[in-house]
Amino acid sequence: MRKLLFVLLIVVPALAWAGNPLPGTAPDPNAKTGHWRWAYQDNATWWKYTSYWPGKEVHTSWLDHGVGSYMLFNYFHHNRKMSNRKAFIWLMACGTGWEAKDALVPFEGKAGKFGGEGFSGQDLVRDATGAMTAMLFNYITEKRSHKAGVKR
Repeated sequence: MRKLLFVLLIVVPALAWAGNPLPGTAPDPNAKTGHWRWAYQDNATWWKYTSYWPGKEVHTSWLDHGVGSYMLFNYFHHNRKMSNRKAFIWLMACGTGWEAKDALVPFEGKAGKFGGEGFSGQDLVRDATGAMTAMLFNYITEKRSHKAGVKR
């Protein structure tokens, strides 16, 4: 039951929110499944907007990766009772796996929005930022007793 709940609450929304091409870009007719490709990255793409093809739903990549990583980190930390370090490692492993999928499965093919624009190091930074924000928020809101180091 827990695995089904995990899939319904975490995996399905993550796949549904998977934004891919930059708005205004044309599909690459030479994109093939199984061929590694790198995402286009420069200073202008840090705040890039992604969209579902053909660009009807536009949102920033920080929403996908930052907020998604924040939620996934809290799931690992609170629901799976992982330490901050272990939850962060699992989160980054999931993010790296997702980027590898983006590199190997192009959005131009049959995969559609489940494909990707290529492996993006900027997306991994967004994932780490979401996890660090979750750690900071958890630290600030955590209940502590007046005795140092003792949690309630």
